[in-house]
Amino acid sequence: NGLADLGNGAAGIQVSGGAGLNTIGGTAGGARNVISGNDSTGILIDSDSGGGTVVFGNYVGVGADGTTALGNSAWGVEVRNSNHTIGGIGAGEANVIAYNGTGPSQGGVWVRNLATTSVTVRGNSIYGHTGLGIDLNTAGPDAAPDNLDTDGGANNRQNWPVITSAGTNGATITISGTFNSRASSTYVLDFYSNPAADASPEGRTYLGSLTVFTDAAGDAAFTTPAFAVPVAVGD
Repeated sequence: NGLADLGNGAAGIQVSGGAGLNTIGGTAGGARNVISGNDSTGILIDSDSGGGTVVFGNYVGVGADGTTALGNSAWGVEVRNSNHTIGGIGAGEANVIAYNGTGPSQGGVWVRNLATTSVTVRGNSIYGHTGLGIDLNTAGPDAAPDNLDTDGGANNRQNWPVITSAGTNGATITISGTFNSRASSTYVLDFYSNPAADASPEGRTYLGSLTVFTDAAGDAAFTTPAFAVPVAVGD
């Protein structure tokens, strides 16, 4: 019935070698994989995978119903080189990545190597982990945002935005905050909600996106349009 632990002794899917440009899953419901219950990482994109792998629409760490906890023992998705896409904001592109890892240093998506860049992680429903939803560099808590985002590492250890307020008005929510990164540059911020505060942090439901432009000091203040408040779900 797709709800039992029949996982592999190692990774569920490993992409290694070849010219790259692989697709795992797809935007149609019938293309989905259930990649859960494995004794290591759910999806491992190795350092010699060739680049260009796309991961769309999969259940990683949950059963075939999309909600039953059936976590992989390490990470949901582990990426060891550049130019891959994990989820998206288009119809059917998002993955459910939940309940993975057996300790606080493991979680949803790990962009691992110091030199890894251009790994896009967007739109996914990431929740139920002890560790971080998305981790850049070494496993465990990422460094605090640095002025002008000058540090290197996986995805250049991209700074995160700081939310200063989130106000609801009926069925909508508007979010304000600040963001600091490279000067005079364009960034897209994605916003998510959880049914309860999450210390990991993670994001279960994608709300929407906002494009911001940093000034000469690398700063941008933002206020989102009114996003629809999602129907509450249990965690």
